[in-house]
Amino acid sequence: MGFNFTCPYCQTKTTINSDKLERSQVRYIEKKQDKMLEFSVITCPNESCERTTIFMKDYFLQFSFDKGYEKIGEAISNKRIEPEFSYIHYPDYIPEQVRQDYEEACN
Repeated sequence: MGFNFTCPYCQTKTTINSDKLERSQVRYIEKKQDKMLEFSVITCPNESCERTTIFMKDYFLQFSFDKGYEKIGEAISNKRIEPEFSYIHYPDYIPEQVRQDYEEACN
């Protein structure tokens, strides 16, 4: 099942399906509490973009013998790792110095 996504690079609004999404999870212990990092890597389906966006969510975990590890509630944190900042990518007819100043100000 897909979900709505707007690419932070090209601003394309699209639905992301499993062919453009990869997920990975890492379980760890912090201060005697089981936690999990979940990474989501989304590739923009726009053929002129195809850039990658990476998200990281952090969850508390709970262990039970019948179900194993399960997430407890909502994500503790939800961060976009790449790109760190979003800004409009202006076309080449905008003077390069103006584009660079704008991108620098966004960072």
